[in-house]
Amino acid sequence: MRSASSRFTCLRVAGMDGVLFQNENDVSRRGRKWRPCPGYRIRTVVMNNGERLPMLLGRADGVPLFGPTVYALTQVRGRSRSAAAIECHLRAIMHLLVFSEAESIKLDERIVSGRLLVMCELDALAAATRLPLETLVERSSQFKNGAILPKTESQQTSLENYRANLSAKVLPSVVADSAGTRLRVIRDYVKWLANRQIGKLADDAEIIFRRTTLDAFVTGINARIPSNQGRGDRPLPEGLPQERIERIRKIIEPDNPDNPWKDLSVRIRNKLIVQCLDQIGIRRGELLAIRVCDLKGHSSEVNIVRRPDSLEDPRVRQPLVKTRGRMLPISNLFLLAQSYVLDIRLKIKGATKHPYLFVCARRGRPLSHSGLTKVFRTLSAALGFDVAAHLLRHSWNDSFSAEMDRKKVPEATEKKVRSYLQGWKETSGTAATYTRRHTREQAGKILIQMQEDVFNMGKVKLNESEKC
Repeated sequence: MRSASSRFTCLRVAGMDGVLFQNENDVSRRGRKWRPCPGYRIRTVVMNNGERLPMLLGRADGVPLFGPTVYALTQVRGRSRSAAAIECHLRAIMHLLVFSEAESIKLDERIVSGRLLVMCELDALAAATRLPLETLVERSSQFKNGAILPKTESQQTSLENYRANLSAKVLPSVVADSAGTRLRVIRDYVKWLANRQIGKLADDAEIIFRRTTLDAFVTGINARIPSNQGRGDRPLPEGLPQERIERIRKIIEPDNPDNPWKDLSVRIRNKLIVQCLDQIGIRRGELLAIRVCDLKGHSSEVNIVRRPDSLEDPRVRQPLVKTRGRMLPISNLFLLAQSYVLDIRLKIKGATKHPYLFVCARRGRPLSHSGLTKVFRTLSAALGFDVAAHLLRHSWNDSFSAEMDRKKVPEATEKKVRSYLQGWKETSGTAATYTRRHTREQAGKILIQMQEDVFNMGKVKLNESEKC
């Protein structure tokens, strides 16, 4: 770890220098390579006990930044939050740091002096949190005066230039929930920094002044957090149409000439991957976390088990069971899984060094998130439409709703069964999301039928009047 290696002898650093988010093969969660962020990067380190700990580093020396590191350890990790939650907080803090540098705001000096962001800076910060980090970095480098957002109309040299630049002002943006999460993290981080400084003061008047300033900052941030109004109008999760599901099931057959993978062992492995997602509706992290010992031959079941911070997992970005563990029946899938383990996995060099079911075809390492993304990218290209692991989970929920309708299962029972199979708490309300979407579809069908009935009645009356 260069100059910081002596300070972190207990940490095993994974990955290479110069990437924004440190995952296997330098690939982000969406399967795209990230460009370096000037000044900062997030690197995940693995502790001796297996714990994954993301850290925000300065790019010049590779040393973890003091404030964000202490905040992550005490305020996020201290509350038993996951590595993904820590990384989410650090990304928001990175957003604040990039914004501050672009706007020539010396945040450390502001914290020490008690002068936090003023109203116009809060407005600019709120607007900046709606930009992807890459866009924020690009915009900050385009303006010499440090202004991240384009000039206002009054600042344009002429009305013609303003109109000509309207199209250039259309910037990519993140959803309101993501922007709100960033603002909340920034609010809590700045509040934590300010309170640390206030704790060092002895003058009561100065303490009162700084607390008043801090309260005004918190109120200003809260006022700019996007509200949750309209969340009910957001499109509910939907899976793929049934005809596309059938196309997927056909193309993944190993003997299909349109199968996009050449090697037979890879075809069989990928068929098992897709069928697990399609037939039991598990998450991608749960799929990648399955061990060979989780397959129960006597009952033809698979055990979905939570194993956070496992020392046996060599992957830096460890696939995790997000919610509750559970036992799921896999009657027909078990035979395919057994064949894969005995006929393919055992013959791959390196696969016996770890317990995980799905492995890379060449070196036998556990299949990573980026490896699974590549599988679905190849499948999507062969099919001509986008396919993703979570889309198959949504499709499973569509099929489950249809099956519950056919069997006329009461809604309360349906929610309980769905919550168990999907690993949700019964009180989480997530199952109701799919119930609402299915209810909406049923309501749409009924409404169309009513309209057709009225239309047909009108045609009958018209024919009768013509006869008369």
